[in-house]
Amino acid sequence: MHNGRATGVKLAEGRTLRSKVVMSTLDPHTTFLDLVGAQHLGKDFKSLIDGWKYDKWSYFTLHVASKEPPRYRCDDPWVNEAFMTIFGIESTDQLLEHWDNVVAGKIGDNFGGHATCESFFDPHLVHSPWGGHVSFFQMHAPYEVKGGWEKRGKELEEAALSKWHKAAPNMKRENIIMTMHETPVDIEIRFPNMRRGGIKHGDYKPIQLGSFRPNQECSSTKTPIEGLYVCGASTYPGGLVLGGPGYLGANKVAEDLGVKKWWKPTREMDRYIKTYLE
Repeated sequence: MHNGRATGVKLAEGRTLRSKVVMSTLDPHTTFLDLVGAQHLGKDFKSLIDGWKYDKWSYFTLHVASKEPPRYRCDDPWVNEAFMTIFGIESTDQLLEHWDNVVAGKIGDNFGGHATCESFFDPHLVHSPWGGHVSFFQMHAPYEVKGGWEKRGKELEEAALSKWHKAAPNMKRENIIMTMHETPVDIEIRFPNMRRGGIKHGDYKPIQLGSFRPNQECSSTKTPIEGLYVCGASTYPGGLVLGGPGYLGANKVAEDLGVKKWWKPTREMDRYIKTYLE
């Protein structure tokens, strides 16, 4: 910061990278409190940042290396070639029970999730001389779980493998080479800006969507701090694999700096612009 303007990024090693603008894809607390510093924020704006709420849920993921790919007990001839296979949930009531447990910070027996055999779509993911396949199973999970993740992580791994074996009979120990699980806490350790293991950097609630994401001061990607822009999952239109925040941020920076845009909107973005912005 220099005279109230963002002028670059100071690296942990001590170097400072100077630039005309800084674009942050991090969550609001990391961007404005940890990096910019609360002392540089107005009282009302700091209150908006302090009030930001994170996702109610995260993910538990089980990674599996196996000799054979999962082969599911199903009469659909394409099931083993599906990008995503959902199992473990047998009814609407069971699904609602699982979700209620997640929100309450628990994992019951009636959980379910989705699995993907990644090496089926990208064989280059396997480099071992004996071949094999890599897959993962993923399910919604609370950041703070009853019993603690250190204990529940291994228990849930065994329970998930049991459900997977029921759905795909060849997913048994003789076929499995190696397993590794990742809890919501592990996600936060690996990516500190994914606070509470939140993949969307903020809860999807009415006052955190649309022009309120992350707040009315920043929903155009430009912030009250001159030279600082936000363009991550915590900004409009939100997380997931959309590219929307980055696209909007790039356009706003180009417009503010008077830079000629060398890109053109995609067909979908052009339709969005005509529908909502013009």
